[in-house]
Amino acid sequence: MKMNEKTNKDRTAWAGLAKRMTERLLERQEKLNDLCPNNSLCTGDDRRQALKAVCNLNKDIAKLADEMAALEQESRVGTKAMLGKDPGTLVRTVVALMATARFSPEVGRDARSVDDIVGLVGARDPEDSLAVRSLFREDRVLHPHINISYGPTLDESGVRFKESSLNRLLSQSPDDSEKMTDAICLTNRWK
Repeated sequence: MKMNEKTNKDRTAWAGLAKRMTERLLERQEKLNDLCPNNSLCTGDDRRQALKAVCNLNKDIAKLADEMAALEQESRVGTKAMLGKDPGTLVRTVVALMATARFSPEVGRDARSVDDIVGLVGARDPEDSLAVRSLFREDRVLHPHINISYGPTLDESGVRFKESSLNRLLSQSPDDSEKMTDAICLTNRWK
């Protein structure tokens, strides 16, 4: 198999894993919302079922992160390719969510700010939430790879991948993305 074919196959596989992981993150958030004190699921069997669903989703998310890590070991695609080193599960999960948000307007609305990402990935765990939040600070691993629209606080700041980092994540050359952008502009210009 040629290198480009393998890279395309790996890119598709990584994007599929990122999408599935994001779906699990959003589903977990819904289940956690069902457990809030103002909801009728806060007692009895319904609560136990919701907690069991959250535990199962946590296992699914961890399994997907492991699958991503295995794919990235043999590939030029993914978080390891973007960062230049093998990240932990938390970083890989944040990167998958942010990448999916770039390509899905629906997810993009749920993952615009640091606070949104902390809520989805941290899942109300104080330790994980603080770890996710700190990834966006100036001296941390993700900061060189993101554009930040600073809000009054870090939590309210909007974040997106820089185009160059997204290209590294997906193993695309800048020329590929420029050609795609040019083609889109030319097509839209004549409609």
